[in-house]
Amino acid sequence: MKELLDLSRLGLEGQISAGRSCYAKPKDFYLRRLKKEIAMIEQKGAGERFHILADITEWARRQGIVTGPGRGVLPGSLTAYCLGITDVDPILHGLIFERFLNHRIRTTPYFSLDFDQREKPKVINYISEKFHSVEDNILLIVNSEMSSRDLLEDVLEKIGFPESKRKTIFNTFPKGSDYSLRDFLEESQLVRLACIDSEVKLLLAILSVAVELPTCIHPNISRVILLPTTGKRAPQPEDLIYFDLIWSDSIRLLHGVLHRIAENSGKNINLGSIPLDDNRSYMLLGKGDTRGIPFWQRYEDKWYISRRLRPKNFSEVTALFSLMRPGSIENGMMDSYVNRSIGDEATEYSVPELQPILCETLGILLYHEQTMMIAHELAGFNLNEAEEFRHDLVQRVAEKVALQKHKFIKGAKENAINQETSEKIFEFLCQYVGYGFLKAHAVAMTTLSIRMAWLKVNYPEEFMAEINCC
Repeated sequence: MKELLDLSRLGLEGQISAGRSCYAKPKDFYLRRLKKEIAMIEQKGAGERFHILADITEWARRQGIVTGPGRGVLPGSLTAYCLGITDVDPILHGLIFERFLNHRIRTTPYFSLDFDQREKPKVINYISEKFHSVEDNILLIVNSEMSSRDLLEDVLEKIGFPESKRKTIFNTFPKGSDYSLRDFLEESQLVRLACIDSEVKLLLAILSVAVELPTCIHPNISRVILLPTTGKRAPQPEDLIYFDLIWSDSIRLLHGVLHRIAENSGKNINLGSIPLDDNRSYMLLGKGDTRGIPFWQRYEDKWYISRRLRPKNFSEVTALFSLMRPGSIENGMMDSYVNRSIGDEATEYSVPELQPILCETLGILLYHEQTMMIAHELAGFNLNEAEEFRHDLVQRVAEKVALQKHKFIKGAKENAINQETSEKIFEFLCQYVGYGFLKAHAVAMTTLSIRMAWLKVNYPEEFMAEINCC
């Protein structure tokens, strides 16, 4: 724990001294949160993952390779920010670590890094040399384009699976190209054999990790699976360390624009120095000029929303990014937010107690983190309990919802909120919690979008040249 804490402290000081950040709250607040986060990280056995990702991002920076600001729940971690794994200060943006990692979570939280596709050989080569050269590690890199048979063969070979068993397992895999590894795991006898054979148990664990490659997040992705084999005992499934490398078109465009600027003007733009409050960046989005702006170009058919709202700040862009989804549009949340922003609709709160938490989104329950803060601030839940509360309400299991309602009303009463009001709040949460979006992810994507908008405004020639060549 001490090593990770010391590295994180140094990283935080580095972020501040380099001008990439400033303290959103007193320094002691940051240090207390770091200690709390790292205690949970170590308890969950995730410390090694942070060390590995920090090593890779630090190497990438030295090589001049651009990485993304983070994605998913990871930007909610101050530790990840201090180590340079993400580029989002979670305290500045009101992000909650317990949404990323908490007592309830039994599985490994999602870790990933975004890179330029053109840097794939260099990145893979570094990881292979760094970790596979160590005798006590087994390294597998699974690519989304690999066939199921190739993947199975590669895993069997890399982990040194006994030859006799290898042939038996591989020969039972059908040769049809449309037969997936997932089908094989569900239909084969591996699960039954894993109960009595430790080698098969380890194989099953590795294949299960490999088969869960989240191509729904991005079609071009590689999963790095690391199996430390140190110690006297044989490696166990719980020893597996894995994370994803996402070969992002947005990072490719960003990297290309920065390279063109350096070539044309000799300026090496520090991404952290790009202002996120430049009015010209927001004016660009307000005009609907979103070509080449990550994640906005996929909503080009809804550019009129941005033109109607004309977002003026980071918070409004984050909200728009979170609202541009079918459910939020169909149930009127998008229209309400825009109408309230421009003064065509009054901002309303179902009860006054919600105003401090929902004022950021004009009375609309938009983020997972808002539901957690309502449980925390109004009903006295700690943040681990608040994430469990949010999760149970989303899952809608009747018994669990009833239990959480009882606990919420009891906690609210202890905070001097009467039962009628607390029941109204709970009903409001049940109605809208399913439409919630992860603010940690939205903030990271907004950071990337605003930086790209700034580059488009200030370096239009380089920006358009890179778009046209991609």
